Amino acid sequence: MPNLLIITQKADKDDQLLGFFVSWIQEFKKFFSRVTVTALRAPEKSWLRLGLQILWQVPRHDAVFVHMAPMFAILAGPWARLWGKRIGLWYTHGTVTWKLRLAEKLVHVIFTASPESFRLTSSKVIVTGHGIDTEHFSPSTKSEARNPKLLKILSVGRIAPVKNYESLIDALALLHRRNISVHLTMVGEPAVAQDFAYREKLKNLAQQRGVENNITWAGKIGYDHMPVQYQAHDVFVHLSRTGSLDKVILEAMACGISVVSSNDASRSFLPSELIIPHNDPAILAQKLVSCKDQPLDSKLRQYVVAHHGLGNLIALLSKNL
Repeated sequence: MPNLLIITQKADKDDQLLGFFVSWIQEFKKFFSRVTVTALRAPEKSWLRLGLQILWQVPRHDAVFVHMAPMFAILAGPWARLWGKRIGLWYTHGTVTWKLRLAEKLVHVIFTASPESFRLTSSKVIVTGHGIDTEHFSPSTKSEARNPKLLKILSVGRIAPVKNYESLIDALALLHRRNISVHLTMVGEPAVAQDFAYREKLKNLAQQRGVENNITWAGKIGYDHMPVQYQAHDVFVHLSRTGSLDKVILEAMACGISVVSSNDASRSFLPSELIIPHNDPAILAQKLVSCKDQPLDSKLRQYVVAHHGLGNLIALLSKNL
C-alpha cells in the first residue's frame, strides 16, 4: 500500500470547526500503509519550519493531500510534480483568491463537496459530497420525551454577517409575540474584529425585540460534544448566504432533527417545505412551527448516509490520489 502525506490546518478533535478531520485521518489509514500529518496551526511551528518540513516529506510519500490550504498546495505542488508524486487539494468555499487560482494549476486533482463549493472552472474538479461520520452524528438512542410546549432551535457556525442571523432573531421575536415558547441556542464564535462587532449588534437587536432571554450564546463546543447539541433541539436553522454546501446542515440531518435552510446549495436535496427565502422572518417563523408539529423524516438522515458518508468520501479521495 502507498504512503500519504496530509497537509491540513489543524488536527484536534476538540476543535469545533476542524475536529471532524481526525476521523478523516483514521479513515485514510484504511487505504494507505502510512499516513503522515502536517498541521499548519501547530503553535510550536513557524511558517518556515512548516515549509521545510513539507519539502522534506514530499519525496518520502507516494501522494499528497492538502486540506483547505491553497498556499501549501502552491508550495508542495512543484516538488510533488518534480518527484512524480500525485497531489490533490480539498477546497469547499465560495471565495476565489489568487492563491486558489495558482494552486489549481499546480495540483493534479481538486476535490470539493458541491458544485457551488468551488467557483473556478477546471477539468481537475471532482465533486465528492461531504464526509460526515454518521456513526458519530446519529439520532439519540435515549427515549427522553421532548417538551411539546417549547420549540428549541439550534444554529451552528461562525458568528458573522454572512450567516444572516438578523432574520433568525426577528423570527424568534415573531414567535415570542405569538406567545409561543421558544428558545434559540447559538453555537459558534466570532473570528475577526468585524464578527465581534456583528455579535454585539445581534445582542442589541435581541434586546430591542425583547427576546434576549430566549437566546443562549453557547460559544465554541468541541466536535465530540456536537451530536448531543443537535439531538437536544427540535429544528436546525441554516441561513448562510455563502452559496456553498455547509456540512453543519448535514450533521443536523444525520442526527435526525428537522432542518430549514435558505442556502442555495440546500435546494438540490431538501424538500421545498424546508426551504425558505432570504430575509423573510415571517416565513421562517411559520416553517419553524411547522417543523415542531411534524414527525421526524428519516429520509433526511438516509440522504446524508447515501451521499455524504465518511467512508464513501475517503474511498473516493484515496482512489483519485
